[in-house]
Amino acid sequence: MVGKEVGADDTEREDKSATIIHTKTPIQVVHTLFVVAVVMGISLGLEVIARSAEVFLPWVALLITVLIVFLLPQIEFDRIQPTFESGVKGIIHGSLSVLSIPYMELVVFLMIFPSVNQPKGYGSAFVKGSLLGGFVIIIVTVLCVFVLGWDFTARHTFPSYTLAKKIQVGEFLQRIEVLVAIIWFVTIFYKLAICFYASVHGMAQLFRLRTSRPLIIPLAILLVVLSIVVYPNIVYFRVFAAEIWPFYAITFGLIIPLAQLVVSVISESIKNGNASE
Repeated sequence: MVGKEVGADDTEREDKSATIIHTKTPIQVVHTLFVVAVVMGISLGLEVIARSAEVFLPWVALLITVLIVFLLPQIEFDRIQPTFESGVKGIIHGSLSVLSIPYMELVVFLMIFPSVNQPKGYGSAFVKGSLLGGFVIIIVTVLCVFVLGWDFTARHTFPSYTLAKKIQVGEFLQRIEVLVAIIWFVTIFYKLAICFYASVHGMAQLFRLRTSRPLIIPLAILLVVLSIVVYPNIVYFRVFAAEIWPFYAITFGLIIPLAQLVVSVISESIKNGNASE
């Protein structure tokens, strides 16, 4: 299940790169180079990835803030019309996709929590990070609608990249969509690294291996191959993300963790009852 998500993340990033930035570079090369960077990070350890994220996070936040500030003059509130055109059914269908892609994927952090040095603090940090990420998604979506219009935002593959093209300050500051590309590269790298880490260590626990290092290279090769085979292009990926992924994600992101929690609570209560007797 985590492997499916890893392949989706890799395909998403590479399709953005190949479609917009590296248009003449073979997709296999782009996949391989990015996975090599992820493998290097995983080989150095989870702490190295976390500390490097602390370095890049302020810069990503700064770039997002710059984009928001420069786009404020181009906001037109009437572009949100018409509202509720698709009805309640359409809104619920769209909400499932939004909930499944960012939030159901957070289940991979369950593989990281046991490695935290301060267990008492990771709960609040997890909630704050989730809320902050959701807030950023809402802000970017609102900007896309108010600047580009709802119809263009719905039809375009990467509206946030087009959004950055709209920025123009005088005659000297324009075409700074590369900032969006930088945000993509940095954020999806960490997302892919976390998912790949969970996949590698999950396989190691499944086969009861003492260390997960022997699995890094084989799974990386498998990742490159499957990310091309399973998701051949961005059109297929979008259909899968909208129609299939929500049900797939809810299964391993909500149903299975809740079932495990219920089983754990019941078994713990049975043990406590036997101990008291």
